[in-house]
Amino acid sequence: MAEFIKMGYKRLFEVRILHHYFLDEGPEDFMVPFSVALNANPAAKTAKISGRERRLAAYDGRKIFKITPTPRCAKQIGELNGVFRQTALGLLVAVPPETTVPQDAQFDFSVTVQSSDFFQYTCLPFFKNTPSGLARNQKIVEVLHENKVYRYKPNVFVFRNNHPTNEVATREPETTLPKRYYLTKEIPTFDPGKTYLAESFVKSADNNLYRAVRDKPSALPSDHWQQLNIYVNASDTPLPKLTFARFPAYVTQADIPDIVPFPGMVGAPSKGILLTDELPDDILALVQIHATPPHVDFRLQDNGQWRPSHRVFDIHFKNRATYWRFFSKSAQQYKEPPFSAPRALTLYGNAMSPEFLVSGPSSFLPQKPYPPAFMVESSGGDLLKMYSNITQLTDIV
Repeated sequence: MAEFIKMGYKRLFEVRILHHYFLDEGPEDFMVPFSVALNANPAAKTAKISGRERRLAAYDGRKIFKITPTPRCAKQIGELNGVFRQTALGLLVAVPPETTVPQDAQFDFSVTVQSSDFFQYTCLPFFKNTPSGLARNQKIVEVLHENKVYRYKPNVFVFRNNHPTNEVATREPETTLPKRYYLTKEIPTFDPGKTYLAESFVKSADNNLYRAVRDKPSALPSDHWQQLNIYVNASDTPLPKLTFARFPAYVTQADIPDIVPFPGMVGAPSKGILLTDELPDDILALVQIHATPPHVDFRLQDNGQWRPSHRVFDIHFKNRATYWRFFSKSAQQYKEPPFSAPRALTLYGNAMSPEFLVSGPSSFLPQKPYPPAFMVESSGGDLLKMYSNITQLTDIV
């Protein structure tokens, strides 16, 4: 007679890696809470919730990222009789319910890019290797030090649940919404003494969210920065929209750690990671989950006991924004509309709508960039502008 052994599992933790290019609806951020007006309209709110749920159900991050436990992590999961799975939303680790997780346990996962267009539609403060410049590349740097070669990978993100403070866990103001446990650092406050690259995120002293639209932007506020928590109408009038705290904690330049070279070492890059034999050369990010980080809410278990619900950690990649240019019939060249601002690149919806246009037929709905290719204007090695050319013929420019 055959013998059957039944083993159940309990999820120890999950990590969601969500990319807003595949989730946002035109200019509307997928994670932003509903407006007062929408909350007052039950039918419209229900339809919006259903739409977001369908969008999330259709999302498959496996087409964007490959997530792999390091050999040491895979061994540790095996010693716990656990399992690892890459899911459509990210990753999960599950273990038998009676398992005791060591307090010093650490789970490391490498993230590499599967999508060939990733750097085209992703808001990052650097490109894959162009334009030139150390702050923008991920070329491996080999440093000879004391007769040993060390390999460094610049601009690799490190996402972990043991930052000294993780107050972003409670950044959602509405008590009816679930808490978000972000593995990213808080978006940094603007520092006039620092030099920023295009697509860097900062928050102002009065808690507004900004994104740099060019390299070496001037001080806040200026047209070198795009304020993300306001709407702007066709008359170029800013309309109050949302507070900074209502946005996700996007991946930012702050998530790239400083490299501390060995004493006397010369030639190591300033930001990134030291590559070990456990990490692939094409690594984009390293995810580190500690069993008992300083912040109690980010621990996998509470006082050694299973939580009623396992922790689900979030990582959010913001979609890139460009200036959109349409082909002018009269000028026979690409030109920007009379009112122009950086527009989000999204798979769904259109970030430029007729109400944003100063002139032209009201029925005119601009095409959007697809696929999300863009071009760069630069001077002296500095990026001045990113724009997308749209082949749609129009008389409005």
